[in-house]
Amino acid sequence: AFKAKLKAPPIFEMNCHCRSCVAPARYLEAKYPETSKSGLVNGGAGKAFFNLQDIELPPGGAGLSYLKVGDGGENIRSYTTCCGTLFNTAGGKRFPRAARPLTRNLIQNTDGTLFVSPETPEDVLTKYAYDDYTLPEPHFEEGSPAVGAGFSKMAPLPDDAALKYDQSWFKVGSEVSEVVPITW
Repeated sequence: AFKAKLKAPPIFEMNCHCRSCVAPARYLEAKYPETSKSGLVNGGAGKAFFNLQDIELPPGGAGLSYLKVGDGGENIRSYTTCCGTLFNTAGGKRFPRAARPLTRNLIQNTDGTLFVSPETPEDVLTKYAYDDYTLPEPHFEEGSPAVGAGFSKMAPLPDDAALKYDQSWFKVGSEVSEVVPITW
């Protein structure tokens, strides 16, 4: 089984309802119906943002595969090769922060219990949601003040990021062949 070590608590959390974030989770659940663990919370992608320095991957990102949304996609997501579960819910070389959102449903505490957020993560970007589920209440059509504050806590990606962090965080679309089709 794939394991990454998290050395600090998340910076912040949210449930993103935009189709670009939800589509990879739905795609993987359909591709791996017997083994994929859902990345969805309230219909949105359940994300917990961590600083890259606080995520220890297996060397070279072993145990991960990569996908993009649409043929020209540059927002690269990763998933586990063991069970097809979405791991990194947004990223790639063009992601401008030294942090990445991981699927919140998969995070375990050091004692093996499932991580539970001390605060209820907000449901955001519902304006861009699929129309096949009921949106949770409350929700934010765009971002929220709390999510904006969370993004402001993330450091910009330094120029030497490729030297400091595992290269698997910095893939570009031309390096990724698996495509989640754009159906909207």
